[in-house]
Amino acid sequence: MLSINGVDVSFDEFRYYWLGVKSNYDYAGVEITADELRDWCEYYLKESYGIIALGEENDIQYTETEGGIFTNEYGAYLMQFKSEDDYKKKLEQMFMTDNCVQQFLRTEIYSNKIYTELFAEGGKYYVSEEDFR
Repeated sequence: MLSINGVDVSFDEFRYYWLGVKSNYDYAGVEITADELRDWCEYYLKESYGIIALGEENDIQYTETEGGIFTNEYGAYLMQFKSEDDYKKKLEQMFMTDNCVQQFLRTEIYSNKIYTELFAEGGKYYVSEEDFR
């Protein structure tokens, strides 16, 4: 299928981007070719996997702390739904699977950690307004 930085992209993840981009174009009444769809999917996937690579290059680990955050946030997300059927319907509407939801949530948590450790105040690459002048 597709590999980015040596990491295989799951079919579910690719499908999410493909159908999501197509749906947005369809909603806007704009034609899009399969090649253009593929290019957009690759763009979004590279963006996501690039963040992960940045964390790995800077030895930022996904630890038990992030695992705990994931458990809490995923549980809170699931609590929004009245039943498993409601959850499955929402997944279908979003072109997702539960695996995608979990993967995206883990990536979001990891991305937040990367941002904090690299770019937030006190981070490795933090630039203050004074530094910018």
